[in-house]
Amino acid sequence: MRKKKYMILVVVIVVIAMVVTIVANLSGFGKPKTESIAQKVDKNKIIQKSSSGKAAKSKDGSKDEVVLKDNASAQDKAKLVDDYLNKVVTDSADKKVSVAFKQNGKEVEQATIYKDLNASGSNMKYSLRVQNGFLPTNRFIEVFLDGDTSGHSITVGPKKLKYSSEKKMFYGVVELTNDDQIKSNIKIK
Repeated sequence: MRKKKYMILVVVIVVIAMVVTIVANLSGFGKPKTESIAQKVDKNKIIQKSSSGKAAKSKDGSKDEVVLKDNASAQDKAKLVDDYLNKVVTDSADKKVSVAFKQNGKEVEQATIYKDLNASGSNMKYSLRVQNGFLPTNRFIEVFLDGDTSGHSITVGPKKLKYSSEKKMFYGVVELTNDDQIKSNIKIK
């Protein structure tokens, strides 16, 4: 009789544990949020210093330098660089802004933003963001059209850029390293 009571007690505990587990899974308790940590970058925790807004302006535009803390993760750096450069595209009045991101005394990213450019063969204006590529022989570029982006396509030489409907911009890696060559080879259709 005593064995039977223990068996019933064990079965009841197992059933309760299963119900609690199912309810916890359905409610999302204990699961990480779908928003990644990189989307919640605390700029004060990864930026050591920034010359933004204090950098000397020249006829070539402004030059900013952002020094990242030594312990900033790669994921946080990538999100910060993207946020920072998007802010420059929207907020800066300069036609050209160069930004160098440094960490541990080394340059980890270099980007140049050109604003209010005219596309050859078109009366469309656009902004261009040029960053280091994966190799020294290429560059990662993003093109932001002024106005409606629907129905347009952009090529840089033979390379057709991809379109991000989320960010409303065109992007790709091109086999050019000179910014003037990149700008002169952009065709908007």
